[in-house]
Amino acid sequence: MQEPKSVRISIFGEHYMIKGLSSPEVVQKVASLVDEMMKEIAGKHPALDHHKLAVLAALNIAYQLHVREAENSERQKAYDRQVQALEALNDRLMKLEKDEVEREALVQSLNNQLNQLAEERSRLKEEKEHLQDNVAALKSELERLKAAYQGAQEEIRELYGLLDETTTQSS
Repeated sequence: MQEPKSVRISIFGEHYMIKGLSSPEVVQKVASLVDEMMKEIAGKHPALDHHKLAVLAALNIAYQLHVREAENSERQKAYDRQVQALEALNDRLMKLEKDEVEREALVQSLNNQLNQLAEERSRLKEEKEHLQDNVAALKSELERLKAAYQGAQEEIRELYGLLDETTTQSS
């Protein structure tokens, strides 16, 4: 724990020994503010005694402190509003980042589906070409079979013709 320090100060011509935990520089600065305030008030109201000067200086300093506290309170409120606005923006940013991650996942999924569809299309194209080759071969076979059928019908007609001739000759 810090040891109290003694500091000699002078306010409005009177000397005091102050003991406290603050640094001597801070104690001197505060004493100087009180001294200046009392001298300022005494300059405007020379008939006032030391006691009244001290009370008016204390009131004046207390008023300045009150004004600064009110200003600090307003600053704190403004700061709190800014913090709330930043937190809201941060929440929104986090939601946007989450949405972006979800969109990226969706895009990846759609790309995968697109790749699968492209592979399926390629496979179906190959199958179509194979089927077209089969259809061409079947058409060719059908044409060959038609020709053979027509040839067989011709032969059958010729055979009937011969048969008719033989039957007519035998009768």
